[in-house]
Amino acid sequence: MDYFSRQRSIPDWHQPLIEVQTTLVLGVGGIGCSVARNLCRLGVQEVIIVDCDTVSASNVNRQVLYSTSDVGRSKVSAALDGLKPHCIRTKLTGVECDAVKEWGKIVELTKRSNVVFNGIDVGEYFDYAVTSLCVALGVSYVAASSYGHTAVVDCYPPPLLPRDGPCWACNNSPRDRDILSQLTPTHITQISSLSFLPEDSHMPATQDVGSSVLVTTLAATLATGSWVNSLHGYQLPHWTTCDFTTLSMTSFHVERSLSCLICNQAPRLQCTLYADYISV
Repeated sequence: MDYFSRQRSIPDWHQPLIEVQTTLVLGVGGIGCSVARNLCRLGVQEVIIVDCDTVSASNVNRQVLYSTSDVGRSKVSAALDGLKPHCIRTKLTGVECDAVKEWGKIVELTKRSNVVFNGIDVGEYFDYAVTSLCVALGVSYVAASSYGHTAVVDCYPPPLLPRDGPCWACNNSPRDRDILSQLTPTHITQISSLSFLPEDSHMPATQDVGSSVLVTTLAATLATGSWVNSLHGYQLPHWTTCDFTTLSMTSFHVERSLSCLICNQAPRLQCTLYADYISV
């Protein structure tokens, strides 16, 4: 019985390529829940979810893997239960840890992954660290966020040529270069904790800007779709935003920044895994 016959019928769709992917989802909140569900329905090899939080009442309306009976439970445990009905062939792995304080675990999980979906909202320095880790290991970096009526997606596959760029930091580099110099690809895999990172004071809390299942699932679908299409060789914009009130979208390609500390210190052999993808 072929559960993926409709996907195989899509022109230029390569299901065997999907089925060898190990995917790491950092944070199973509003977007991470829907990303993980999408990945299971696509039939990837493994979905690894990471979180350290518990389900609260305000999560239930937009975090689609949870129900009212999950309030108070570990998000990882509840998400694993919520994913089971969506698992056709995918292995599920749950890791309860604080990605900032236990960064060493994130490094090890990324080493066996093909893509990282970053849905942890702790600030731009953490996003920078995840980007640097992905570049160091030749792994795709995908991030998504939502606020109010707006969904935003970043997608940066490994470059086809070493040091070819760009990366997320080419368009979003935080200001303190002293901190950034500690997070370069040559250092990032040796760090065991990111507790030294400053908090992001400019980041609004979700309760202040609002959120709904409409925008979070939209962001998650755009993020998952961007990654899948990049796997198939499509040249997609690196940054996309959608206004849900008008369904208007804005997107653009990011140029590599010559001053980017990550791209300038990217390892020369970072693209091996990506080359393997397109030869499957």
